[in-house]
This record gives sequence, C-alpha cells and structure tokens, in this order.
Amino acid sequence: MILDNKIVLKQNHSYHETHTSEIDKLKLVETCRKRAAETDTETLRQIFDEETRNSSTAVSEAVSYVDIQSSMYKRRRLQ
Repeated sequence: MILDNKIVLKQNHSYHETHTSEIDKLKLVETCRKRAAETDTETLRQIFDEETRNSSTAVSEAVSYVDIQSSMYKRRRLQ
C-alpha cells in the first residue's frame, strides 16, 4: 500500500516467522563443512549425524545429508 509516496508493508514479506531457524540451519551446515575440512578420520556421514544429534530437532529435520554432502566433500578435498 502506498501512503504519502511511501510504501507501507502490512505483513511480513518473509516466509519465516523469525529468521532464527534459517540462521540455525546455516550454522549447522557451516559446522558440518568445517569439520569435514578439519577431520580426515571420520566419514562425512558420521560428521553429519553427530552434528544433527547435537542440534535442535527442528534444525536437524530441515537439513538433509544429501543436500550438503557435496559441499562437505569439496571442503575436505581442498584441505
């Protein structure tokens, strides 16, 4: 709605009620990637499983191993 030549939003334009869930999801993904780069002894699946066990249920359900497997592998390969 335009009021006095200014756009006024009446509702949020984001799909998330808060951005904390998205931020927590990105933190989980980044943690998995960092551990993959630092640790050669654990498999990528073991790293992912351990990190999702340590995070909240909502965040761990929002991230799948298949989605981040290739980025974890790339981080490990670059080290």
